[in-house]
Amino acid sequence: MPGLTIQKISDHKVFKLLSQQLDFGESEAISLALELEQESILIDERNARQVAISMGLKPVGVIGILLKAYKQKDILDLESEIILLKEKAGFYISNDLFKSILSHIK
Repeated sequence: MPGLTIQKISDHKVFKLLSQQLDFGESEAISLALELEQESILIDERNARQVAISMGLKPVGVIGILLKAYKQKDILDLESEIILLKEKAGFYISNDLFKSILSHIK
């Protein structure tokens, strides 16, 4: 895919430590973000977000990406995009958060 690069971590110490409390994908993502000295990380799972914050990273979730795209007019119907994400990808968002997001954009 254009704009995406697949990269593996080179230092496995942080990964091994994180994988004791998080899934492998989240552990690897946080490890790589730290290794590459990134400011932000795309991550949704609550525990992983808390760990990322504790390690100095700024987590951004899928909803945050969709909101930014909506504000930039890259997507026109945020509600439909979130519903599609829930139905097709099994993405979880609480009803309260979903309603809160919709109330702020309307």
